[in-house]
Amino acid sequence: MSRSTDTTRSAAQRPATLHTVVIAAEVLKARGVSVEALLQGTGIRPADLEQPEALITHAQEVTAFGNALSASGDSGVGLDIGDAIPVTAYGCRGTAMLVSPTLEASLRLAFSFPLLAICYFNIALEVPGDEARVVIRDYTYRPDLLVLNSDVCLAAIRREIIGALGGREIAFSRITLAFPTPEHADRYSRLFGCPATFDAADTAMYFPAAELNSPLPLAHPHAYEIARHQCERKEAELARWVPGDIVGRVLELLYENPARKDYDPLGLSLRSLQRRLQLAGTSLSELRATVRRDLAARYLSDSRYSAKKVASRLGFEQAKSLSRLLSG
Repeated sequence: MSRSTDTTRSAAQRPATLHTVVIAAEVLKARGVSVEALLQGTGIRPADLEQPEALITHAQEVTAFGNALSASGDSGVGLDIGDAIPVTAYGCRGTAMLVSPTLEASLRLAFSFPLLAICYFNIALEVPGDEARVVIRDYTYRPDLLVLNSDVCLAAIRREIIGALGGREIAFSRITLAFPTPEHADRYSRLFGCPATFDAADTAMYFPAAELNSPLPLAHPHAYEIARHQCERKEAELARWVPGDIVGRVLELLYENPARKDYDPLGLSLRSLQRRLQLAGTSLSELRATVRRDLAARYLSDSRYSAKKVASRLGFEQAKSLSRLLSG
C-alpha cells in the first residue's frame, strides 16, 4: 500500500477503483448523509457506484473524502471508512495477501504493489528489533485531509492484517501520529487497543516482530504464485492507464495548466464541455479548485516555493486568493 514507484504522476493520473468510495458511501449512509453529498464535484454519478471495479482518479477520490469530512462533521470518519474496507476489496492483491505463507510475506507483497493498493503514502514494513512497525510517509495531497487520509490508511492496514490472519487480532503495542491531537484522539486507542502519541516524528503502527512469522490459515504456495503474477500484470496495466472519461481528461488538462481557459484538445466547445460536466455531476470551477488544492499542497511542501510563487503557478494574481482556496 505504497506509491513509492508512482511519484511522477499527478492525482489526476493515478488510478483508483471505486471500491473505497462505495464503502465511504455506505459508512455515510448509516449516518444519514446522502450519496449525492459525498459525490458532489467529483464527476462520479450515484449509478457509477454499482460498478466498484471501475477506475477513477485519485483527484476524484480525494474530493469525495473532502466531502465525507464536511458532510459528516466528524474528524474521525476516516477511521470508520478504513475499518470498513475488507482485504478482499483489493482484488488479486487481497487474494495474494490471504494465501501468503506468513504475515510478513503478506505485508511485504501488499506494500510492493502501490497502484493496486490505492494509497496516498509511501508505506514500509520495518523491523528494527523485537518490535516491527508499519510506517506511512510522504503525503503530498490536500493538507486539510492529512488526518482523514492517514486514518483511512492505518485502519485499512489493521483490517488487512486481521483478514490475513483469519480474523485474529494482533496486539499493537503503540501507534504514533505525525500530526497534532485531533478531536477524535480517544478513538485510536479504542480501535487499535494501544496508546496513541501525537506530534510524533512518524506515523506508524507498532507490534511484536514475532507476529511476522505467523503462518496464515489460507496459505497456499501455488495459489500465492498465481496471485502474485496476477498482481504484477495488473500493476503494469495500471502504470500505463490514462483517464478516458471527460472528467479525467479535463483534470489532466488542468494539471498541465490550472489557469487554462481553452479546451481545444477535447474537441468540444466550452458550452458543450460545461454541459457534459454537468451531466457528470461536476463543473469546471469545481475541478479547477480540486487541482489547485492538490498542487498547492505539493508546492507548499517544497521550501523552494513561497506562497506568492505558488499562487502565481496556480494562476492567481494575489497570494490571498491561495489562502482562500486552502481555507475553503
